[in-house]
Amino acid sequence: MTEKQLALYRAEWGKARKALREMGWAPKAADARRKELHTLVGAVDHKGQPKSSAALNNFELDRLLAEFWAISAPTDLGKQAHVVNQPGIRCRWVCEEIMRRANELHEGRFKMANARAYVDALFKRVNPDYMGEPDYAEWGRWHKAISALQFDYQRTAKKALQDAGKTITNRHGRQLHYLPNAHGDTMATLGRISTPTGASEPF
Repeated sequence: MTEKQLALYRAEWGKARKALREMGWAPKAADARRKELHTLVGAVDHKGQPKSSAALNNFELDRLLAEFWAISAPTDLGKQAHVVNQPGIRCRWVCEEIMRRANELHEGRFKMANARAYVDALFKRVNPDYMGEPDYAEWGRWHKAISALQFDYQRTAKKALQDAGKTITNRHGRQLHYLPNAHGDTMATLGRISTPTGASEPF
């Protein structure tokens, strides 16, 4: 990496580490999480060990910045999506974000541990003639998968909350609200940021 990239990496990890500490993580646990994130995004050497930050390539840096922002700025969806330039990877992120939001309304609706496999299966189901890797597919094909998940989310929201404006409390004591206008804006924004040249504004 260049010195500027390395400085960016260190600055954003510093923010993520601070957020982890504020959530109660011990210093050693927070530092260990950084190495786990390297492994998670595939930033490993030929022995499978986490790479030094100085040895990261551009793709690995982009993925790690997205992970850091997911910790330090979890509500800034546009910021997280903007860092990923490949349309397929960005669209996959949007699909998984819709799934996470559906789980907030109906706990257990999706098993996020298997999110990648689920999205792959959905992509292939709505694009039966596509033989390539989903991550390299064009926006038009991904739009089918995103639309299917948006429809599922709408159905899940209506089933969970029954009436517009009603509030429910899940088993963790978290209050969930369904406001049709805000929901529509959220889904529209998710659609925009999934495009190759999409906007990156936060909600």
